[in-house]
Amino acid sequence: MPYVTPGIRAPIDGHTFILPEDFFAEKNLSSFNSPDTCSFNPSDNDPRVVPAATTGAIFRLCSHPGPGTILLIQFVRPNVWRIRFDPTKRAAIEYTDFNSRTIIIDTLAALRKHLDEVEGVVWETALSGAGQFFSLQAGYPAMWICK
Repeated sequence: MPYVTPGIRAPIDGHTFILPEDFFAEKNLSSFNSPDTCSFNPSDNDPRVVPAATTGAIFRLCSHPGPGTILLIQFVRPNVWRIRFDPTKRAAIEYTDFNSRTIIIDTLAALRKHLDEVEGVVWETALSGAGQFFSLQAGYPAMWICK
């Protein structure tokens, strides 16, 4: 824990965990409803158009009535992922591949490639399923049980 001089406010860390209730209240989203459908649109996941889709998958969450929002799931390593969700985002391109903290490498795709080269591993992210259920998995395809 960093030392904070009494009477001086500690700097605000933009990456501190925020309760969902506080996040939505801050965005003035009192009318946000839980989604009742989730869909996968291939055009949202074209990495040439949406670089953030290179390392995961983008899903559309819809609450009827009302516009849908975008959810992004990205894999950094086969067992490490991050979920990005902002209910104000309406288009997949609104999510960039840039990391929140650019300590080592600017984009998640470049970081993942660098780590793969250093570790000497080759792995993939794959999406299967359609309709009501999806399976997004990451790892070494030869070891996947269900394909």
